[in-house]
Amino acid sequence: MAYVWNGVRRHAAIFVKDGSSNFVYAFNYSPVDYQNFFNWAYGAGYRQTSLYVAEVSGGESMGGEFYALPGSWPVHWGLSAAQYQQVFSDYDSKGYQLYKVQGYNNSRTYDAIWLK
Repeated sequence: MAYVWNGVRRHAAIFVKDGSSNFVYAFNYSPVDYQNFFNWAYGAGYRQTSLYVAEVSGGESMGGEFYALPGSWPVHWGLSAAQYQQVFSDYDSKGYQLYKVQGYNNSRTYDAIWLK
């Protein structure tokens, strides 16, 4: 995964000792390409368990980790604070639990994952 910390681009990696192949990982995608990857992964039975969005010159870099898991794991990104609150309230009323939330763009934009 690529991300920016104090203006410096850094990288992280995932290592799996047991050779498990029940997950896929995307990184450094444009928002449009990430949406296409997300659609493919969800259709193939993978559920997103992490999401990152980094601001880079020329736009946003997106990535995430997906595991072969049952159930519904709704994911939203690019939400304003008001949109996040509305989506949070909607999922909460439907019995979903917030799994993960991330603020970016100086905490003016949010992404979040829910599970049920």
